Amino acid sequence: MRVQSYISAVIPVYNEAENIVKTVSAIHRYFLERGYTNEIIVVDDGSTDGTAGVLRKNFNSSDIKLISHGHNRGKGAAVKTGMLAASGGVRFFIDADGQISLEYLDEFLEHIIQGYDVVIGSTGLLSARLDLCDYRFFLGSLSKIAIPLVMGWSIRDSQRGFKMFNEEAARTLFGLQTLDGWGFDIEILAIATQAGLKIKEVPITYKASKESKVRVTSYMRTLLELFTVKKNIVMGKYGQRRTDWNSYYNEQRSAPIYIKFFRKTKSKVLVDFIQKYISYPHTMRVVELGGGDSCFYSLIKDRFSPKEYHVVDNNDVSLKKFEDKFGSDTGTFLHRADVLVVQNEPQADLVFSVGLIEHFSPEDTKRAIVGHFSLLSSGGLAIIAFPTPTLLYRFARRVAVLVGKWIYHDERPLTMHEVETTVKEHGTIIEQKIIWPILLTQAVIVAKKK
Repeated sequence: MRVQSYISAVIPVYNEAENIVKTVSAIHRYFLERGYTNEIIVVDDGSTDGTAGVLRKNFNSSDIKLISHGHNRGKGAAVKTGMLAASGGVRFFIDADGQISLEYLDEFLEHIIQGYDVVIGSTGLLSARLDLCDYRFFLGSLSKIAIPLVMGWSIRDSQRGFKMFNEEAARTLFGLQTLDGWGFDIEILAIATQAGLKIKEVPITYKASKESKVRVTSYMRTLLELFTVKKNIVMGKYGQRRTDWNSYYNEQRSAPIYIKFFRKTKSKVLVDFIQKYISYPHTMRVVELGGGDSCFYSLIKDRFSPKEYHVVDNNDVSLKKFEDKFGSDTGTFLHRADVLVVQNEPQADLVFSVGLIEHFSPEDTKRAIVGHFSLLSSGGLAIIAFPTPTLLYRFARRVAVLVGKWIYHDERPLTMHEVETTVKEHGTIIEQKIIWPILLTQAVIVAKKK
């Protein structure tokens, strides 16, 4: 394995005069043996035991870069200072007490080379080992249950003091970090998850020190900061994570029974509206917005044999899957286009979308709704289905998040009023309903273009 990038090692320290020389020397030796261009940054977080003096006595400025906080601000603050001061294309931080072996660095680097943005040491995986037998083992085990449960992720151990980042990830994550205490690890991984970064969890052996500065109160503060992070996510302070549609379409397998039931229920509602409001469906032009890899195409084609069926989507994966299945069908047309900037052609008799407009900001949701009417001929029918925030929806989504199965990260359930307001500017609403049998309750509005 060859590493071309400049590597930065960041070591946060607080009263580590007894351990710091050994740790810095080990990292320095690791870099020399492998010939890596490097820098070692030690951030002294207001130590009172002479840690800074020990460093200056044993190392010169060409060996390490020492940054000192005027007072103790917290481990999170120390790591953030070091990471943002670093220059490396690859950056990692490691605790100063030698509880984690440097032997894992080669594996961490290999994963960064393979394209992971963040690599973290973990004692939560099967092949990991945790040498700890006091109250910290019990509290640590509880945290491995509580943190994934609250955060709704599959990361088994977020709290080990050994994490590696590529340069872009480091600048992004630590630039957004707000917590200075022990909970900063949770926050960094939460931001990474929100940003859709690739995270690799690597099993390690962790040998706990009896002189550890982690106390019972540390666990309590971390618990409070866990809920602070969760609140920040809900408030959108870390930005909105986008739904990864490429992965969704690439990883689609046979749908579970309940998903098939939901699709069947929505399909029946859609067919009922078409039969009710379109007099000659076999002559109609249909446009499905966001219809790549459509769940409704076969049913509508078989039931009504429309003159034309147009699919508008901007996801290449979904369009390719649709083309592979139906591309040779007569009267079927695929359009690679952004639904927010659709043109006025074709002038259709029916334009519909299911599960589309809720994936945008409020302003873009309005644009998506307007897009339906832009494609309709005068008197044409628009059918718009979207999730709405009933108690049932909120409960079902919360359960999905807690078990780590929620993948529609930018879905924004819409009130009937929000959608109605824009629809009424361009059409006349003739029917609306909520589909209650679907746990993630869907609202449907049917309108005719003015």
